[in-house]
Amino acid sequence: MFWVTLAGVIAVLLYTCVSKQQLDVMQGQLDSMERDELPYLSVTEKTEDPIYKQDGRVHWNWHFTNFGKGRAVNVSGDQFLGLGNNGLRRVRGQFFIATVTQGRDDFGTAVSDPITQEDFNKYLSMQGGFILLVEFKYTDVVGKQTYQSAFCLSRLASSALADINPEHCAKYKQKQ
Repeated sequence: MFWVTLAGVIAVLLYTCVSKQQLDVMQGQLDSMERDELPYLSVTEKTEDPIYKQDGRVHWNWHFTNFGKGRAVNVSGDQFLGLGNNGLRRVRGQFFIATVTQGRDDFGTAVSDPITQEDFNKYLSMQGGFILLVEFKYTDVVGKQTYQSAFCLSRLASSALADINPEHCAKYKQKQ
């Protein structure tokens, strides 16, 4: 009887080890599936050139989308605009969007403090005369983690837009 009981205990221990290994493999697969479904917000090529309006302010429409597979919810963010060599200033406070679905084109507008038409024209001819930094915070539909993403664009004298590392741009935020 002792040998039968011992064999049963050994079988239970082996089964427990195999079950733990299978559980670890399944958890790894679930984690991988969850990562594949994350939202990711960033700028699109539809972003427009800055324009000078009659109110003396620069208006820069920037477009973004959710490049991830999952929906981004409770999206909030800040936008910073740099004119000339004056550093980046927060414009119009935070923005909020309830949900951004995959592939949907959304846009925001960064609006500067008043400047002269002469300064606007000077900034247009400068390399990096206009710089835009946008920082997003959002959750996925499960809501168990907050994600952050950002983009920074610099308008070149040729009117092309250069993508700059957002961490580099963030160093030039003005204290407000």
